[in-house]
Amino acid sequence: MPNPSVPSTDQVAQATATLAQAKDYLRTQPPVSDVLPLLAGLLDEDTGVPILLGDVLRSAARLITQQTSTETDEIRLIVTGLREAAQEATDWHVLHWDVQRLRGCQPPHGVDEIRHQEPYVYDPDFADKLSRLIGDHDVETTSTSPSESGKSTSVSMRQERILAADAIRALPKGTALAFATGMRAAMLDLRPWYLEPGAGELSAAPARASKGITERAVAKAAPKQSDFGPAA
Repeated sequence: MPNPSVPSTDQVAQATATLAQAKDYLRTQPPVSDVLPLLAGLLDEDTGVPILLGDVLRSAARLITQQTSTETDEIRLIVTGLREAAQEATDWHVLHWDVQRLRGCQPPHGVDEIRHQEPYVYDPDFADKLSRLIGDHDVETTSTSPSESGKSTSVSMRQERILAADAIRALPKGTALAFATGMRAAMLDLRPWYLEPGAGELSAAPARASKGITERAVAKAAPKQSDFGPAA
């Protein structure tokens, strides 16, 4: 794996500026159907802000520990704070479950439904990218032309998209496209998790995780006896 390039301060500033732009946009009261794709990207369980921020803070704590020649109480306190913040940030990735549940609800402003298989399905550019990933197939074309001896028939092959972008956007609810390394794309019929026997346990899991995050945040913010020095 090649070494990643060093991000510039301008690039980091652009990332935070994009978050600020998203914050300002959400304050304009946009329709939920437009907001959910943004939330899906921000809270992605693998590449969302909570996961990345947690990794950044965790890596910073490790580097400080490895590269500090003299470990003082102040350094240890800073490292501990970074590690705790990293864990708390990572824990918030469970919000992606809430986004998925919202995607199954009826959105406002006349949008018929939110496609279960992909939050960006209403984006024509993204649908076209999916179409290209699925690939092309050969289609036989027959043409007939008159000649002196009668009619001549020729057969030629041309390539067409297996699934065009408009067909992807029109996929019915409960249908998914699966992409895996080394395999052709597959179309799946989804089984609603909320109709399975363990639906109650699955529904309760995000609430328990959110409660745990809140309890840890409150416990960290609450003052302890050790936070106060002796009275003057």
